[in-house]
Amino acid sequence: WLPPYLNQHYSLGISISQIGLPLIVIYLSADAGSIAGGFLSSYFISRGFQAVNARLMTMMLCAVSVFSVMAANSSNLWVAVLAISFGLAAGQAWITNIYSLVMDYTPKYMIGTVFGFGGMCAAVCGMFMTQVVGYVLTVTGNDYRILFISIPALYVVALVWLFAMAPRRIPAGDS
Repeated sequence: WLPPYLNQHYSLGISISQIGLPLIVIYLSADAGSIAGGFLSSYFISRGFQAVNARLMTMMLCAVSVFSVMAANSSNLWVAVLAISFGLAAGQAWITNIYSLVMDYTPKYMIGTVFGFGGMCAAVCGMFMTQVVGYVLTVTGNDYRILFISIPALYVVALVWLFAMAPRRIPAGDS
């Protein structure tokens, strides 16, 4: 839904020269976020945090950073691009750490099953999310603000759930 948003909100048209650079910036930021998420949790681990706590701390910083997407409704294209870029980078850093977090506390013999189940859940939710986004945009007359508010809120809900559910101590024999 990002290309249609940029096109509708900033009248960019469909030419690559107009919409291409903003999308390149946004998606390269996501790549950088994936790498930065790994570096940040590794930094916390090198400072003495247990792996699970380092990942949760990184994810908390990511959840706060995702709130930058609320500025995406700016009247200035590049303010919106930077807000979305920062939020998407934080989201990718979150994803990097969720994969690592699962590996930190899942016994080796179950990792394939856990990742398979998680991938299936992500695919099914992705299918429904496309429908939900379409419905929200239809009902609100293409008002993207509700999406830019609900996305960060969902990260906070997920973070609270992770803090409540993630084990703080991992038995040595289970991994």
